[in-house]
Amino acid sequence: MERIYLHYNEASKTLEDGDILMFRGQGIISFFIKNLTNGHYSHVALVSKNIYGDWEACEFREWKNARIVDLERYVKDYSDIIDVFRPVRFFSELYYNKETLRVEEVRREFIPHTVSRCMRRLAGAKYNYRTIWSMLANKFFFVFKNVNTISNDDVVKL
Repeated sequence: MERIYLHYNEASKTLEDGDILMFRGQGIISFFIKNLTNGHYSHVALVSKNIYGDWEACEFREWKNARIVDLERYVKDYSDIIDVFRPVRFFSELYYNKETLRVEEVRREFIPHTVSRCMRRLAGAKYNYRTIWSMLANKFFFVFKNVNTISNDDVVKL
């Protein structure tokens, strides 16, 4: 995929609430994140428009917690390592309908301003490596705790 480079003044005219900013960080922590995930990116933020019509980036940063920063300033600091992606407007989910005994598809709409609003409400929430480890531990505890709770009724037979 070819990258297209735009100055902020030009790019800001094409942004939409909910666009995703992917960072190709250059630091040591970014190096480990990219290598451990086998990816190109080390950080992600969400584009959001404030009540004054200015673009901002909503993000979670280690030791800086959840925060909202002026996007223009952010771009000046990291202009050569940010890629912008726009989520698809519609996506599909599959679910098993117990009444028809079939797998069915439900089409849902992605509502970017709802995601943006949610991220804005999280500003100030704690975020650090201890929090990440705690979230992982809770997730794995939940998975291991509930491994034996699956009944035969929950298994779909083909």
